[in-house]
Amino acid sequence: MLNVSPYTISRMLKYYKETGWYERVKNPGRPKKLNARDKREILHEISKDPMQPMSYIRKAIANLISANTLRYFLRSNGIYSFLHKNNTGLHTTFISPTMKCEGGSFMVGGCFFSKGVGALKIINGQANGKKHVEVLEKAYLPSLSAFQQQTGWDDLVLQEDNAKAHTSNVVVN
Repeated sequence: MLNVSPYTISRMLKYYKETGWYERVKNPGRPKKLNARDKREILHEISKDPMQPMSYIRKAIANLISANTLRYFLRSNGIYSFLHKNNTGLHTTFISPTMKCEGGSFMVGGCFFSKGVGALKIINGQANGKKHVEVLEKAYLPSLSAFQQQTGWDDLVLQEDNAKAHTSNVVVN
């Protein structure tokens, strides 16, 4: 008559008795990889020994998760891991909370030498060639001349990466 198998009908009746509804509700997306218990376990493991590597934390929880999932969860909770010598792992000195604030950003430009640091210049907005020239003129050159007077060294080398601000036509010319 309806061309539906008896097994399908029995499943629908069982589901209706359990939920009071005859249709399955579609999930809005992929299920979460970590449930509330897993999250508590991870935070508990870190509080027991912040020096342990992430691989040990992954093995300690019941749900097997990838390193990326664990790293994403830690970062979303303001915990950052840094790879140090001898796999020192997550130590309280290496854990920094995130600071969220409204609007604005700034960068700091400056220089350092083998015997000390130079002046800093605050850069408001996005770094570009003109602002990099300003940092060179107002922070690097005065620091360089002061350092040369202190040490007597004349053969200093300016090292920069190939950032667009460092290699723009304004800086090169």
